[in-house]
Amino acid sequence: TQRLLDNERQVKNQMGVTNREWTDKLTSFERQLNESNEKLKIELDSNLRLKKQHQDIQKNCAQLERSYNDMHDKYQELIAIKLKFEKDIITQQANIEQEKTAKYMALDKIQELEG
Repeated sequence: TQRLLDNERQVKNQMGVTNREWTDKLTSFERQLNESNEKLKIELDSNLRLKKQHQDIQKNCAQLERSYNDMHDKYQELIAIKLKFEKDIITQQANIEQEKTAKYMALDKIQELEG
């Protein structure tokens, strides 16, 4: 009977040790799970923040693109106006030269007739 009691005590001790080991492992796993959940929460928050930043950047890019296109259109209009002015100036200069030539020819004729 002493042997049975010793065996029973040994089994109970071993079960206690095993129980403590499993409890420690379970506690460790729970801690790891909590840490992983906290890291996941941080990552998800960061992901949401980055998605919002990305959306904001896309909106800003779209707005800048519209502004650029508007400015480019205005620039093209100004280039067209400038080219028209340059053409008008060239035409006016040619007309002035023709008028000068006609006046000089008329003066030459007048001098010829008077002389």
